[in-house]
Amino acid sequence: MSDSNLFKSTDPHDNEQRLCNSINNIYKETYFDQIKSSHLSLPNIKYLRIKLPISDQFWAIIPSLNQLRFLQIYSYIDTFQNQLQALFDLAPNLHSVSIYQDQPSSSYMSIFKSKYTSLHNLCLLDSTQDCIHCFDEDECVALTRSSLSIQCKILSISLTNRENIIYLIENMCNLHLLIVECKDDECFKAMPVMEKNDELIQWLKNRLPSTCSITRDYNEPDAIRIWL
Repeated sequence: MSDSNLFKSTDPHDNEQRLCNSINNIYKETYFDQIKSSHLSLPNIKYLRIKLPISDQFWAIIPSLNQLRFLQIYSYIDTFQNQLQALFDLAPNLHSVSIYQDQPSSSYMSIFKSKYTSLHNLCLLDSTQDCIHCFDEDECVALTRSSLSIQCKILSISLTNRENIIYLIENMCNLHLLIVECKDDECFKAMPVMEKNDELIQWLKNRLPSTCSITRDYNEPDAIRIWL
């Protein structure tokens, strides 16, 4: 008997499970809706893109998300906050979370009820979508008081007005980079301009310490990057 036959498994599911063990990244947000077998598990996911609501099949084949570092959530609305928290509870080593919506929402306040204290990168801005929620003053206050902000170093967000930029910078003590779109930023609506004529950038430079680096993202002209 050859060595290969000596160690050959009699379990017909072994080859499938070995394949599942090798899967680290899931890029299709509806991936779990297509899986019919519940005897398989995916224990080594590091990057996960998923659409809410989460199917029962997901919970059946995901024993834990201990390896998960990057999480992208689509179609978030307030009623899915419990599912968001359940994902956080399964993933103790998360580094980066992106939360996107498909439809306008009057409030994102429920996101900030979620508890997770070691997140380094929080993205609430998807420039590829027509539907972008602009966070108002109350939501910014809720964010800074949320456990999600405790270790947050990079924040991407769209705001209703520029005063909220100052508030976030002053109240998120570990923030290193703020990527922001601002509803009252009219400077770039018509055509690109030189930085010296960029009204919002000049306003920010007058309000923030000189140690801050403030630049327009010319690939995404609505976005401004502020390095602290």
